[in-house]
Amino acid sequence: MKIYQKLLLGFILISLLVLLVGSISIFSDDQISNDISQLVNSSLKEAEGAAKMNYALQKTQLNAQRLLSERLREIVEPAEAASAIVAATRANMEIHKAIVDFEKWLIKGREATNQGVVLAGKAGEKDQVKEEKEDLLILNNIGLQFTEYKAALSQFIVLTKEDLDDADEWLKDVVNPLLINVTQRVHSYQEDTEGELHAEAGEIREAAEGNTKIMLTTTAIALCMALILGLSSAHAITKPLVDLKIAVTAIGAGKLDTRLVVNSNDEIGVLLDSFNNMAKDIESANSELKNSQHQLLQTAKLASIGEISAGLAHELNQPLGTIGMIAEFATKLLDDSNFDRDNFRQKMQKITTQVDRATRIITHLKIFSRKEEHESEEKDINWIIEESLVLLKEPLKLCDISLDIELGDRLPKIICNYIQIDQVLINLIKNAQDSFDNFDNFDNSYNKLITVRSYEKNETICIDVEDNGSGMSESVVDRVFDPFFTTKPVGKGAGLGMSISYGIVKEHKGILSVTTREGKGTLFTVALPMKELT
Repeated sequence: MKIYQKLLLGFILISLLVLLVGSISIFSDDQISNDISQLVNSSLKEAEGAAKMNYALQKTQLNAQRLLSERLREIVEPAEAASAIVAATRANMEIHKAIVDFEKWLIKGREATNQGVVLAGKAGEKDQVKEEKEDLLILNNIGLQFTEYKAALSQFIVLTKEDLDDADEWLKDVVNPLLINVTQRVHSYQEDTEGELHAEAGEIREAAEGNTKIMLTTTAIALCMALILGLSSAHAITKPLVDLKIAVTAIGAGKLDTRLVVNSNDEIGVLLDSFNNMAKDIESANSELKNSQHQLLQTAKLASIGEISAGLAHELNQPLGTIGMIAEFATKLLDDSNFDRDNFRQKMQKITTQVDRATRIITHLKIFSRKEEHESEEKDINWIIEESLVLLKEPLKLCDISLDIELGDRLPKIICNYIQIDQVLINLIKNAQDSFDNFDNFDNSYNKLITVRSYEKNETICIDVEDNGSGMSESVVDRVFDPFFTTKPVGKGAGLGMSISYGIVKEHKGILSVTTREGKGTLFTVALPMKELT
């Protein structure tokens, strides 16, 4: 039964006058409900399109990096050339699929925006018409920028088949800036659509208030029974609209699992059902985006392992060499007629010590590189620091870099994902190590030093990673946490380490800050709260 039919039946029982006034109010309410339903549906489609376009952009960039990596693996590791070619082909297909998805959702966004222009025009909302036209202009600009980005991406794919150095340089200097430009415009469009959702929530509130006033006017003409029935009807109509307004606000605030209970099959019931479907699609798109971010995080972890692999090989060769020499000596002891059991036992204990040393390195490497999610748990920050240094002490030693560790005593434990904090420390220490690569202000006698310290300050547990390397200029500091920004040579870094570290610390409700003096050194500070994550 329609809304106006429900109200009409109640007013017939009172009088012909109340029936006439009630019919007018029902017709008005029906029109308002339909207009609101169509406007909110249009804005929800625009918001969904923005989220999908964002996801498609992330997907193209992720697979572009994967394509470059697989082409490099095809050259560097001939034994795995076949699998690398298959993986590169798959990445190429994913890039084209993401491009098609982006263009599809761009078209849908234009259709939804055009529909919003028509609906706002019919409703006489001049300001809304102007906003929708501005959104349409933004979409057209996004389309033009994406065309440039698509062309640059196509050139990048061609270069990966011809010259990987040129492809890497093209990706960093041309494709990535275009991606950032398109992403910024999509974000601007997404913010506009969220603003429209908030504005339409206000219209829903105004419509609900106006409908309540109509009902009160009607009941003032009729008897006390008409007053009771009018208030009851107003509540039955306005409550779902108010609930919708609250739900739209919650979606805008990031609570994507918000859903509404649908108790009727009328226009408002259809509106609430449409909202639930749209919210589900947006949540799904956001989940896919988070999965891509997790894959990017895993890629960065594996890249860190690759950068320290030479030091790890040296670190493992030492205990293996020691074991070999002791085993050879022990064999000679067994052949000696004057066999010394105590001496033999000491040699065996040395073998056990070296095996434990190698086992600790391999165990930490396995934990660090695995893909599974790690739950947050209570950990001692000093233990995390010491564990992260298991993989880094030998690479630093090979680079003639001294390591000074200053750990605070009896620091309170924190709730954290220790594998993620471990990755942050590895990224910061690797960054400090790299600061010495192009630093010409010292000779062979210069003491290259990295200091790692922990301490408590203002109800936070702090970790400092400080070096006396080259430092950074103001322009570099301003962009040090930007994705894909790097000052390293081509092929040495993708510009993800600092950005990922910043995101991990932020997820832990902490702060990652940097102070630096060009030519003097850099200090990164991680401050984590001493309370459980929410």
